[in-house]
Amino acid sequence: MLDARASAALGQGPTDRLRLGAFHAWVALSLIRGVPTPRPVKVGLAPDGHEMVIATGGELAVLHDVLVDEEYAPRRRPQAILDLGANVGFATLFFHRRFPEARIVAVEADPATYKRLVRNVGSLPRVTTVHAAITASDGPVTFYPSAESISSSMYPRGGAAATVSVNGLAVATLMQQHHLESVDLLKVDIEGAELDALRVAPLDHVGELIAEVHYDLHHGDEAAVRHLLEGFDLRFVPLDQPHRVLVHATNAGREP
Repeated sequence: MLDARASAALGQGPTDRLRLGAFHAWVALSLIRGVPTPRPVKVGLAPDGHEMVIATGGELAVLHDVLVDEEYAPRRRPQAILDLGANVGFATLFFHRRFPEARIVAVEADPATYKRLVRNVGSLPRVTTVHAAITASDGPVTFYPSAESISSSMYPRGGAAATVSVNGLAVATLMQQHHLESVDLLKVDIEGAELDALRVAPLDHVGELIAEVHYDLHHGDEAAVRHLLEGFDLRFVPLDQPHRVLVHATNAGREP
C-alpha cells in the first residue's frame, strides 16, 4: 500500500494533508488489524483546493491512479469527453483540470456513489452527471452495489449488497441525448460490462478510447479486444489486479 505521506501530499493545505494522511493510515489499520473502517473524509485537493469526499481505501487508491499516475491521460486534446463509470469523480476532475474547455458527461450507475459524484464534481463548469448503467441496449438492468464503490457492477461479486434496478443506456443513446455527434475521448471503467457496451457503440465516431477491461468478469481476452478495436492504434497496460488491463486506443482514421 502507498505510504500515508503520499496520500497526504495530495491535500491543498495543512489541514487537508493531515486529514488525507490520517485517513490513509486508518484504512491501512482496518486492513491489517481489523479495526472499523474510517468515516468518509472531506478534503481540498491540490493544486486548486477543489473539495472532494473520499469514503474507502479503494477510492483513495483510484485517486492516486488518476491524479498522480495520470492513467487516463489522453494523447490528444479532447473537446467532448464521456466518462463512463465515473465513480465519485476523480477522472472527471482530472479531465476538467487538464481540459477546462472540454464538455464532460460523467455517468455512474451505483445510486449511493452517484450522489457523491454529484457532490464532488456536479458543480464544475461544462460537467454533466448522469445516473445510469452503460449497457448494450437501453432499458432497466439489475445492478449489484458494493460497500467498496469501485467494485459495484452488473455482475454479482463478493461483498455486493442487495440488488437495485438501474436505467441502462447504450453509448449511442447517451450521445444522442446529449447532442454529441462524436466523442473525442471515451473513458470506460464499468466493471465487466465494457466489451458488451463497446461492441454496439459507434466507435467510428470516437477519437480516443481509454478502457479498463476486466477479463475476470467477462469472458474475453486480448484477441477479442484487438478484433473489436480494429483500426485503432492500441497500447495495453497491465494492471496490478490479475486478468485486467488498461487499453489505450487511438482511432487512426480520425484526425486529432
